[in-house]
Amino acid sequence: MELKEITQGIYSLNGSAMPIDRRLVVAVHPYFALADSNQKYYEERKKFFKHYKGSVLIFNEEKFFQENVESLIKESKGNIENKFLVKTEFQDPQPINTTWENIFKFSNYFSQPFHFIGGAATKFQESKDYFSQGCLGKCFGKFTDAGFDARVLSDITF
Repeated sequence: MELKEITQGIYSLNGSAMPIDRRLVVAVHPYFALADSNQKYYEERKKFFKHYKGSVLIFNEEKFFQENVESLIKESKGNIENKFLVKTEFQDPQPINTTWENIFKFSNYFSQPFHFIGGAATKFQESKDYFSQGCLGKCFGKFTDAGFDARVLSDITF
């Protein structure tokens, strides 16, 4: 499948230029290798990508990007509308080929609060005072520090 770059470093899975649904879920490294060893997370992730019709901004490690896109397409079972992708550093949500400012500009299109899934999050609290060493927590912090209202869907985190 050929991805369409809709703005610098943000790709559309189905080639559409802008999302139809203004709800946003931010999925941070949802296909990280260790995630599949967590059966509850694995099952919840599969259900989410198969059934969720809202917009999803997916942060994927560049090293495993193509492999993860294939997994996403397989799990989505054709539900690829409103799926947007960002390539990141290895084991870090730092975007490649774009900036946080560009991601935030794109995110301004959506209604808040944003919901976060994926992993990993450690010592996580839903406040600006959180401390986390995980990819999800770091990304969550970037968004909340930029003034976005954000929540974590804890059933779909590892």
